[in-house]
Amino acid sequence: MYRTKTVAELLGIPRNTLLAWERRYELVQPDRQDNGYRTYTEDDLRRLRALKRLLDDGHRIGEAVAMVSAQPAAEQAPRGGTAQLVEDVLAHLLSFDRDAAMRALEGAGPLRFSTQVDEVLGPVLRRLGEGWLSGTVSIAQEHFGSAFCRERLQGILTQLGSGPDDGPGAVLAGFPGDPHEGGLLMAAVHLSLRGHRVSVLGPDVPAEAILEVAQARRPRLVGVSVMREASAAEVLSHATTLDIALPPNVWLLMSGPGLGDAELPPMRRVRWRADARALPEGPPPVGSDLHR
Repeated sequence: MYRTKTVAELLGIPRNTLLAWERRYELVQPDRQDNGYRTYTEDDLRRLRALKRLLDDGHRIGEAVAMVSAQPAAEQAPRGGTAQLVEDVLAHLLSFDRDAAMRALEGAGPLRFSTQVDEVLGPVLRRLGEGWLSGTVSIAQEHFGSAFCRERLQGILTQLGSGPDDGPGAVLAGFPGDPHEGGLLMAAVHLSLRGHRVSVLGPDVPAEAILEVAQARRPRLVGVSVMREASAAEVLSHATTLDIALPPNVWLLMSGPGLGDAELPPMRRVRWRADARALPEGPPPVGSDLHR
């Protein structure tokens, strides 16, 4: 669910314009929370984005509203439906049939971005990785399927514009020596949907490169994806290097299956195994007593 300010930023329009569209054309009908705030669904966002695109293309507002209103509302596939979709997409990818995998996705109807990420593309990536580790999926199949999922995730991120230009910044990078990028892209989609301006540096990024971008962009958070198995010493060394040199108002998130069950010490600005969507409000409480 998204508030008015976030939706206006994602669309790149003034808040008053958004409210005028609601009042005059009733294209979307946001819910109101107990505190009076409007809240919008992903389908609301999709419809409003389609309206803005038509207006940017030169259509008149009444014509654009009619065109968007004629489109079916996006709905999540029924529970179990996405599970079958995962099986279908995976089977096509294991047969190296990209077109069939694309048809399966498109045939499922308009799925919300978060549904595509959490219930389809994420599970497909996990199944490919597990199959490769167990020897039931060849390296060619894993590479082919992973490339398809990355392409879809990058497409979603492109549609979102990597978030609003003036949203709080997020820099996402892969752990050194880690070639996987799927987790980074999934996190980028979720953060963009929540109004962050996201920069994805890609897999296998050294601390020095992350710090260079963080100094230039001054993000609210830096996220490091640890997909490959890493020792506690490796992880702690990387986190400490970043912690010492990052600007003081930046959160540092370290997440991923590669962390395993390692015992990692508490650090004021660091969130181990954290979901960036649950990041506390405001800057981290960095002080002189920060654990090093």
